[in-house]
Amino acid sequence: MKKSQIIIFLFTCALTASAIIFYKKNPTLTVPTITSTSEKEVVYADPYVTLKMLTGENKNDVLVVDMRSNKDYERNRFKNTVNIFFPYEKDRDKEKAFIKAVEKEAKKHKQIVLLPYSGMSTTGEDAASILLEAGIENIAIMKAGWNELYSLPHMWIPEEVGDFSLTKVLENL
Repeated sequence: MKKSQIIIFLFTCALTASAIIFYKKNPTLTVPTITSTSEKEVVYADPYVTLKMLTGENKNDVLVVDMRSNKDYERNRFKNTVNIFFPYEKDRDKEKAFIKAVEKEAKKHKQIVLLPYSGMSTTGEDAASILLEAGIENIAIMKAGWNELYSLPHMWIPEEVGDFSLTKVLENL
C-alpha cells in the first residue's frame, strides 16, 4: 500500500469514528437545508441524515434521485427513492428529459438529493449544475455515491445509532 493510501485510510477512519461519536450524542434529524447563493453553489447532503429520513415520519420531505441506470436501480436500491437516469455523456436531449423529470419531483419535496454511482465522480456536480441553471434550487448531492454506500456502508453510516440500520432502507437484495 502506498503512503498516500494509508494516510487517506487513516483519515477516513478518524472521520468515521468522529461521526459515530457525534451521532450517538446527537441523533436528531432535520431536513438537510439548502442555502442558495447568487452563485448557486452545489450543496452536499449527509448520507446518514438523508437515508434515516427515508424511513422516518418526514420521508416525503426529502427525495433521493438515484441517477444510475434503470437496470442497476432495479437490481438494488434504497426505499422511497426514484430513478431518474442522468446521461454521463453529453446529450442535450437526455439532459432536458432529466431536468423535466427532476423538476416534476422537486415541486413535491422540500429537498432533492442526487445519488450518483460514485461520490468520487463529477456526475453529481454536473447534474446539480444543470438543475441549478434550470432554476431548481432545492438540490443537494449525497456526499457518498451508491458504490460507497453499498460497498462500504459503515464508512458513512454509523453501525449502531438507535434502531437505524442500512438494511432497513435497501430494497431488492
